[in-house]
Amino acid sequence: MAWERRETHHVGSYAFHWFSDGDGSWLIAIWSEAKAPSEPREADVASALTVQHIPVRDNPKGKTRPVREFCERFMSDIPFRVRAIRNKVPTLRRLRANGVVPDAAEDG
Repeated sequence: MAWERRETHHVGSYAFHWFSDGDGSWLIAIWSEAKAPSEPREADVASALTVQHIPVRDNPKGKTRPVREFCERFMSDIPFRVRAIRNKVPTLRRLRANGVVPDAAEDG
């Protein structure tokens, strides 16, 4: 599955990069602003603080609303943010096992 970066948002000390597969799925990669690549690619996702996938089955029309809601919650809900960051490695493993992101990227 090929991901293309569609949007970038800098909020607080974070850089949010939104990737789309063109079929309605979204991949959100969040970096601390100081460590964020300026033009991240799919292979850079493993170096992010956290990664979130919104599959097309959960968002059949491919809207950005669920992506925006995740990012807003990440910023406003500190326990949610901590869980998202702690769940990065298991999330990447699951995404790799399902063929959503390439195996070539290493966990950061």
